[in-house]
Amino acid sequence: MINQMYALSDITVLDLTDEKGVYAGKLLADMGANVIRIEPLSGNKTRLIGPFFMDNVSEESSLYNWYHNTNKKSVTLDLSTKEGIEILKQLCLKTDILLESFDNNYLESMGLRYEDISKENSTLIWTAISGFGRTGPYANYKTTDLVALSLGGPVASCGYDHLPGNPPMCPDGWAGYYTGSHYAAISTLVALIYRDITNKGQYIDVSIHEAISSSTEAALPMYIYQKAVPLRQTGRHHSITPTPPAIYRCIDGGMIHVFGTPPQDLNRWSKLLEWIQESQDASELLSHKYEEMVTLRKRDSDLMFTLFSYIGHLINSLDSEYVFNRAQSIGLPWGLIRSPEDNVADKHFWERGFFIDISSGNEEKPTYFPGAPYIFNKTPWRIRGFSPKLGQDNNEIYKGMLNFTTSDIENLKANKII
Repeated sequence: MINQMYALSDITVLDLTDEKGVYAGKLLADMGANVIRIEPLSGNKTRLIGPFFMDNVSEESSLYNWYHNTNKKSVTLDLSTKEGIEILKQLCLKTDILLESFDNNYLESMGLRYEDISKENSTLIWTAISGFGRTGPYANYKTTDLVALSLGGPVASCGYDHLPGNPPMCPDGWAGYYTGSHYAAISTLVALIYRDITNKGQYIDVSIHEAISSSTEAALPMYIYQKAVPLRQTGRHHSITPTPPAIYRCIDGGMIHVFGTPPQDLNRWSKLLEWIQESQDASELLSHKYEEMVTLRKRDSDLMFTLFSYIGHLINSLDSEYVFNRAQSIGLPWGLIRSPEDNVADKHFWERGFFIDISSGNEEKPTYFPGAPYIFNKTPWRIRGFSPKLGQDNNEIYKGMLNFTTSDIENLKANKII
């Protein structure tokens, strides 16, 4: 399956997803798969999700669409018609993977069923992404990213403990849909491995609800085994009992997030103590009780709050970059809380080639987006093509995969099938 250029170069994917699964297709496309985006004649609705390049609201200017459809191709096809469904069937017979995120039973109601297709293409992997899965009492319920995060559990664990009533808060950035897309991509890759062994495809039912519920860390186990509901805490893990604040402001206004403290070995603990005592009398931290927190990994609440009061005083008196770098030099996993503009200026990202230009080349200036979080030394991740214009690959795909003639394509266009 792997060739010398890209990990998935010989894999063809039909991408019929909306925002619930479009990132799954991107993950496969950026690893080399030939991903064909099948869109309605008016375009997939993700083309009108903002923000837009230079505030030009159009189906070809969505930065969301640009990012999520790099390396993909685009064909138009009206799936509300019998002719459109028949063409999709023909494409399914010549493809490796079908990604879709339609409402339950939509394709089946139109006459396209995995059971039927798999009889003619037994190697097809059909990955269906939905809010709650294809079975169960919620199967036909609607979802949004907020609904997924709320019902799945993360919202119940996120909040600000200084706010009256400590209400639950929703993480930003469409975390629910991205989590579902990651699980869809991972399960699809596993199915490819299984297919390499058995020469058989399969149907994958991806539930965003369940993907989200599996990402709540200790919340579910705490309740199942201890019947305890974790407390929501500002900028730190939920916990059955309160833990010290973990975010502190530096003298330059920057913010530091403190984690992994106290460290779990005496060498780093002694270096932290030495640092703290440079600016304040911290003799009480020399008590054996604090040393036992390190050696025996005890977490006494009163001692923790005392320790963090010293840490907060230390951080308040120093510049944020200095605190970040010195903490890391000791081996403490403390981090700067960075804004988007801070991250764009981060030399570490640029030296690793993380930011990539996804503009078409016709714009006045490059448009940089996050690239790959992994580097392959044999099968490189690479942007091979800009997000396609609507239907730009109709001729290539319909002629190349289905042997349609120019006349066939013109007739289909005239009848508004493609």
